Amino acid sequence: MQCLLCHKEIGSDSLYDLLVSEDVLCSSCRKSWQRIDLHFQIEGVKAYAPWLYEENFSHALIQYKEAGDEALSPVFFQLDKKKLRRKYKNFCVCAMPSSQRKRSMRGFSHLALMYDWLGDVHDPFGMKQQMDQKAKGMERERMASNLFLQENLDSKKKILLVDDTVTTGATLRGALCALGPGRHVEILCASANHRFVKDHGKRMGKWPGTP
Repeated sequence: MQCLLCHKEIGSDSLYDLLVSEDVLCSSCRKSWQRIDLHFQIEGVKAYAPWLYEENFSHALIQYKEAGDEALSPVFFQLDKKKLRRKYKNFCVCAMPSSQRKRSMRGFSHLALMYDWLGDVHDPFGMKQQMDQKAKGMERERMASNLFLQENLDSKKKILLVDDTVTTGATLRGALCALGPGRHVEILCASANHRFVKDHGKRMGKWPGTP
């Protein structure tokens, strides 16, 4: 099997890759990503992100969602999906929304494909105003009050909010606000932005992942 990023034959430089690993990336490509296993909270809701959104990870994510390389969908959670599938069993998986412009450009739902190993991925949130998530500053913070619930969700069902990267947490806060109180909600993101991780580390008094 070939690495989904560099297309080198997996196992050509590692006996472990050949005999043991179930990864879809070769060891070189996988080691180029920075693992952080960041456990954090947004508005008191438990959240988790395995990877740092750094240069190598971002190249893979951009290739996947902006260049439309759908074959890369497994690379983000291949190492974690077994344990996370057990952890989030019986959760209703709800993706963060993209603007209509982005959806039209991509031609596919990158989050639905990224998280399809968890089962059906719902798209319950709408935007009052169309905004790209690359917006910065105050415009990004406006996302926290820009979302509304456009799909009825079982109030007794546990909710898992999913996204590719947490940058400021504004979109996730908007989703939590739209859901309202009284629900069991958790958050799963593939990665966390460097500044978000640094700020979280300051609050914790250390860099996340350090002993």
